[in-house]
Formats: sequence, C-alpha cells, structure tokens
Amino acid sequence: MTVEKLPEQGELVRSLASTIHKNMVAPSADRADIVNREIQQMSQKLAVLEKELDRLDRFCRTTRFWACSLAAGAALLSIVLYLIVS
Repeated sequence: MTVEKLPEQGELVRSLASTIHKNMVAPSADRADIVNREIQQMSQKLAVLEKELDRLDRFCRTTRFWACSLAAGAALLSIVLYLIVS
C-alpha cells in the first residue's frame, strides 16, 4: 500500500461510515423514539383505564351493598307484616 492511497482510503472509510450511519443507525434511533412515544401514550391510556376500572369497581360494590341492604330490609318488612297480619 502506498502512502498516496492512505488519505484516499481514509476518506472512503469515513464516507462509508457516514453512509452506514445515515441509512441504518439514524433511522433506527428515530424508530426507537417513535416506539418510546407510543409506549408512553399507551401507558397513559392504561393508567386512565385503571382509574376508570377502580371507579367502576367502587360503584359496583356500593350498588351491591344497597341491593343486599334493600333485599334484607324487604325480607324483614315481609316478616314483620306477616307477624302483624297473622
């Protein structure tokens, strides 16, 4: 290898490295950023859904409590009315 070809080959290597970076590494980094943003958005949506699920669970427990209480009250009232009438 002659001394004159060394700068040429160095420039060729730098050009090749730049092309590889531009065509392979940079788009991968952009895609990774896009994927990270989408993951963050999905995490936010999941947090909202979890809050809604907790809220619905509370309402369900409250509704179940009132339904059972009213059914027990109706049964007790039926017993009291039966004892009064008979």
